[in-house]
Amino acid sequence: MKRVVMILALITAAALAAAQTAGGQQQKPPAQGGAAQATPGQQAAAPAAPAPLPGTKRPPQAKNQEEFKAFQDASAKTTPAESETAAEGFAQKYPDSELRSLLYRKAMYDYQNANNADKAIEMGRKMLAIDPDNPEALVMTATFLSERTRETDLDRDTRLAEAERDAQKALQT
Repeated sequence: MKRVVMILALITAAALAAAQTAGGQQQKPPAQGGAAQATPGQQAAAPAAPAPLPGTKRPPQAKNQEEFKAFQDASAKTTPAESETAAEGFAQKYPDSELRSLLYRKAMYDYQNANNADKAIEMGRKMLAIDPDNPEALVMTATFLSERTRETDLDRDTRLAEAERDAQKALQT
C-alpha cells in the first residue's frame, strides 16, 4: 500500500512540474518530419523567447553585434581602473545599452577586491543611476557605506541615511 501511495505522489509531482514548465501554453505539434521546413529563399523563424515570469526581469541584452563586441572588450579588462575606464567609455558610446550596469558591476567588484571602498561606492551609485531597483547594487553600496563611515566623518549622518535607505530598498525589491 505504501508503494502505491509513493508512486501516485511521484506521478502527481511530475505532472505538476510538467504543467509549470509548460507555463500554461499549448504546445504546437512538430511539423512533418519533426522539424520546421523552410522554403528556398526563406529562413526558418527563430523560436520566440519565453516571456519572463511576472515580477522577474529578462537578462540584459545587446542590441547588435557591434555593441556586444564592445561589451566583451570592456569586460575583458583586469584592473579596477581599466574596468572603470572601459565602463565609462562603453556608457558614452552606448548610452541606452542594457549592458552598462554589468560593466559598472564588474568595476565595483574589482574595486572591492582591491580594497578601495570609495570607488566601489561610486560604481554602485552609477549602477543605481541606471537601475534604481538593482538589489545587488543597493546591498553592496549600503554595505560599503556603513562599513566605511566613521564617527568623526563630517557627512556621517548623510552617509548612514543613504546606507539605510539603500538597505531598506534592497529588502523591498
